[in-house]
Amino acid sequence: VPDGTWTQAGRIARRDPAAAGAEHVRLPEAGPSRYTLRATDREGAVSTLEAIARALGVLEGPAAEAHHLPVIDEFVRRALRRRAGLERDADDRPRTA
Repeated sequence: VPDGTWTQAGRIARRDPAAAGAEHVRLPEAGPSRYTLRATDREGAVSTLEAIARALGVLEGPAAEAHHLPVIDEFVRRALRRRAGLERDADDRPRTA
């Protein structure tokens, strides 16, 4: 799974010899992206983590996708808290950069 913006991922797919013969697939729609750290105008766009979770859902069943969604949610939650300066260390002190 190429990781990057849509433009970067397309470039990787075109330039990487290992990806030259790879089949392109479209994942089924599953609602809006949970990844709220970046915005996009693309309908149905999801983060790389979400795409992997959805692919696992297609290949292995809904439970495989559902298993990974809380991890994505926690990643986003922590990133947003860090942005807001709310993330705390083990001693409950605000983390400093």
